Amino acid sequence: MILAYQDLYDAIFGVQPIIKTKSGVEGRIQPSSFDCVLGDRAYRVTSSFLPKENETVMAAIERNYLFDFKLKETGSIFEPYCPYIIPLLEELDLPSGWACYSSPKSSIGRIDLFVRMLSDGCGQYDRTVEGYKGRLFLEVVSLSFVLAVAPNLSLNQIRISTAESPEILKNEEIVLAHSKYGIVFSQEGKILPPDKITIENQSVFLSLDLSKDTVGYRAKKCPNKVMYLCGGEKNLKEDFFEPISQKKGESLTLFRKGESLTLFPENFYLLASCERVRVPPEFCGTLIPYSVSQGEMRAHYAGYFDNGFGYGQGEWPGATAVFEVRVHSVPFRFTHGQFLGRMTYERSLHIPALIYGHEKLGSHYTSTGPKLGKYIKGEW
Repeated sequence: MILAYQDLYDAIFGVQPIIKTKSGVEGRIQPSSFDCVLGDRAYRVTSSFLPKENETVMAAIERNYLFDFKLKETGSIFEPYCPYIIPLLEELDLPSGWACYSSPKSSIGRIDLFVRMLSDGCGQYDRTVEGYKGRLFLEVVSLSFVLAVAPNLSLNQIRISTAESPEILKNEEIVLAHSKYGIVFSQEGKILPPDKITIENQSVFLSLDLSKDTVGYRAKKCPNKVMYLCGGEKNLKEDFFEPISQKKGESLTLFRKGESLTLFPENFYLLASCERVRVPPEFCGTLIPYSVSQGEMRAHYAGYFDNGFGYGQGEWPGATAVFEVRVHSVPFRFTHGQFLGRMTYERSLHIPALIYGHEKLGSHYTSTGPKLGKYIKGEW
């Protein structure tokens, strides 16, 4: 079970708080997750790492230390492919039987910023040990752009869940949820019949849409601009991304509308699903990043879908999933309708008091097709 909005509120403001933060929480409590924020110091390290058992992250930083610096309110420069560790302003005091899990925020995954949570004594990224008590840290690596990063930015979100594993719906439970709520729709907003949906391995399979004139975006190589994640000015799309369009005829992307698209290693792509999906209020969703059976690639970075995504009060006909794709080793040719990702559904402890799309939460993506993140001008 995963803590819902009101449970997270109690976890912060209750008599015995289990989430402690040094920053204000307005707008940070989501239907089934909590947005963490960066502290004001970054540590440049020699490489990525995981702490050993019984080792603190700060001790591991000392073993891999190059230098550190204070983050500026106006933004400090983060170079591509350089690992930085930033202490978060959150600490946890979890009870026995509970653990914390993390994922990048969707706006971060869409700018090819690779972030992973670290915690003391845990040999895995993006989770803590059961009953964890201690600080949280974030590894930050830009894989495409020079970035300006400031303190108090929110780059990741955490879920508090039973430690054994989240309660993922079984295949038959997903079928029942679809018959009750409708969780998979066509591009035209019509509920898909069960025989048009692939439900296997406790997940809904999602396919790649290549039917449009522009089917996605590719990150530019070494743009001569800094992408600012702070301040009022947003970044221009054309400075950082190129559309994947048959009209444009990009040299590094072989695209035939409605047929196929070839992706190349060392490139970052934003693509979209054919299906519109939604997450009913009693569930939250996760898009699985890896599935070797579907190819040597990563299909997603920011995997959390909050309760009510694409749902509203039941009137929204779903929204497309955005894929953040990197292929490995060799070029890979995709065809229209080929499976690219799969979504799991997990139960929340309660139906959240506020669900995705509520005006207090600031989350409102209901579009079809690929969409760049909020840091790009004119996208949100």
